[in-house]
Amino acid sequence: MLIKDFLMSSEVANDVSLINTVSSIEREAVQICVIGSLDSIMGIIYDLHRRGFTEVTEWSKSQPTVKPREYIHLLHRYILHRS
Repeated sequence: MLIKDFLMSSEVANDVSLINTVSSIEREAVQICVIGSLDSIMGIIYDLHRRGFTEVTEWSKSQPTVKPREYIHLLHRYILHRS
């Protein structure tokens, strides 16, 4: 779903100037990953939460890597680019 599509279906759709501004913005998906022991990963995730960067629940579930006692967590974010 594009931002413009979302706005078209919301109350903000009455403001044509806002829709024209938002239509020139594109989203790019990025992934942030943390790899390490479960304790270390959770420490990083909670630290980023305390700093207001992300919610703890936005991260993926723990997935083991090929190394013993090593896990990975992913976070999907979208960066807005004005075209």
